[in-house]
Amino acid sequence: MKTFTTYYTSQKEFEIFLNSNKICDSKNMLIQIFSSITDEKEILFIRDNIVKILPSASLIGTTTDGEINSNIVTTNSVVVTITQFEFSSVKSSLVNAGDDSSYDYGKKITTKLVGNKTKVLIMFSDGLNTNGEELLLGIESIKPDDVLMSGGMAGDAGAFEKTLIFNESSHTSHGVCGVSIDSDVLTAFSRYSFYWQGIGKEMTVTKVEQNRVYTIDDISTVGIYEKYLGEEAAEALPAIGIEFPLIIKRDGVDVARAVLGKEDDGSLIFAGNLKLGDKVRFGYGNVDKILEDSIRLTHSISAKPIESIFIYSCMARRRYLLDQIVKEISPLSSLAPTSGFFTYGEFYKESKCELLNETMTILCMSEHSNREIQLYNEEKNLENYGSFNTQKALSNLITTTSEELDTLNSNLENIVKEKTEKLIETIEDLKLATRVKSDFLANMSHEIRTPMNAILGYVQVLQMLEKDEKKLKRIKVIKTAGDQLVSIINDILDFTKIESGSLKISIENFETIGPISEIIELFKVNAAEKSIIFNVDISKDIPKTMVGDSTRIKQIISNLLSNAIKFTPRSGNIQMRVLVENSMLKILVKDSGIGISQQKLENIFDAFNHTSTTRTSQSGVGLGLSICDNLVKLMNGKIEINSKLDEGSEFTVFLPLK
Repeated sequence: MKTFTTYYTSQKEFEIFLNSNKICDSKNMLIQIFSSITDEKEILFIRDNIVKILPSASLIGTTTDGEINSNIVTTNSVVVTITQFEFSSVKSSLVNAGDDSSYDYGKKITTKLVGNKTKVLIMFSDGLNTNGEELLLGIESIKPDDVLMSGGMAGDAGAFEKTLIFNESSHTSHGVCGVSIDSDVLTAFSRYSFYWQGIGKEMTVTKVEQNRVYTIDDISTVGIYEKYLGEEAAEALPAIGIEFPLIIKRDGVDVARAVLGKEDDGSLIFAGNLKLGDKVRFGYGNVDKILEDSIRLTHSISAKPIESIFIYSCMARRRYLLDQIVKEISPLSSLAPTSGFFTYGEFYKESKCELLNETMTILCMSEHSNREIQLYNEEKNLENYGSFNTQKALSNLITTTSEELDTLNSNLENIVKEKTEKLIETIEDLKLATRVKSDFLANMSHEIRTPMNAILGYVQVLQMLEKDEKKLKRIKVIKTAGDQLVSIINDILDFTKIESGSLKISIENFETIGPISEIIELFKVNAAEKSIIFNVDISKDIPKTMVGDSTRIKQIISNLLSNAIKFTPRSGNIQMRVLVENSMLKILVKDSGIGISQQKLENIFDAFNHTSTTRTSQSGVGLGLSICDNLVKLMNGKIEINSKLDEGSEFTVFLPLK
């Protein structure tokens, strides 16, 4: 096989080119036309002139974002590549989309082209209306696994208005055209180069329909480009979206998705599909890596038989590398005749058909396996290629910074993960310790309660039988101490229930004044024993009945009055008020006792905390106020305290009226 490439400038010049290279019409001939001139009439005029001269050949063509002829890259020109096969046959076809989906017309053209001896498919689709990923899925559903596929999506010189594809007899702006190459001797392989890397923060696709992305991180997709790349970049979409695509990971490999269209609702059309929840980052090319990879790629394929190389490369590479794009293509063109075009999306097959963006794909073919091989000198070219420029410096800066940020993020994630795991372990240990403590306190309390009940029972019997006053006083001391111990046990049991979450509040109707009056009468006697003046004011506005837990309300009032009497010296005074305020039952207990220091007020409701100034001055284990606080919270109420040392304390409880 032989490949010849020229620029089409006129019919006369083209005929001279054919004659000088002894190119004759043949049914085993493939013609590819690449044109960044997008005028439809002019393109079809050129095609028709070529077909008149070479009517037996199979022809496919496309509008582009630039053409490749050997190691020369041009725009605003027409490149014609003619491949003359010796032992292979060529067949072309074109499918106009009509009402079919991209998937469906992918199936149709593959059915028309693929035969038993097909080795290679070259496909060109329009660049603006076709969903490239769906098209390839359709092709993949028909094409045998051993058939190689290459090609790309048409361009229109960055205008994003209308692209054109054609074969020798038809053309369309919405569809696909292609050729199949059938052979018994043809060897073919493809490769690609990428090196577009993700930069910036990772974002999440939050609304999408196939290749139309509405929102990323719940911001319109256009808004995301404006936020991170600036207002001018957003206005330049979709053109800027080719240079700054979105990078996603597919099967662990970075894949780019370039922008093809912008909609009025702020959504963007991409060359391939994205999915809800996809993690994406903006892409940016690494100049050094791109150029180095071209040399290594050339070296790796130079040991294979190659008679023709076709390049289908992303428009972003030409626009991003500028003059240096020649340095990417030149090593390849030194191996064999090279031609191609810059696309809006590249078709590639390794294990399966894939739509790529930002890549350079190459298709290498040969009909002679004994071609003389000359290894490409990789090391020499790596030493001498390139010169310093601002773009390379910026690319290196971005690459290094991104790598450092990725490493930092990874380290932070590991630290957070490690700390979280330790925190979870600590929490579990605390839960276990709390359970063990609660179980111990509950068991201990039950064990103490049983003999105490027996002791108090016998004390009551002794009080009934004993007539001696001195002995009765001593028995009373025993009973008082026993009652205090039972009270402590009850507090511990309540505390363990609260801590384990097993204490429940009863919901029942009760007479509001009843339980309050019972407690008041009981503590009037206790206050009188210390000559404490005990004043009670119960408002007439209190409802006759409430819904709630009367036992726990009595327990709260009992704890507050018990503390007030306990910490108020003889001849002091206690005031208690019960009223309705802001749809809440308000219970206020104020004493003229020893008061509480500001330091102790901060932890007044903590378990095992004592309101007294010294541990030995009063009895108890410091659970009363903690229990009160928790009971009030379980009733959706609140408790407040005001106190001054040596002046007294005021506790106020608010309970919702139901």
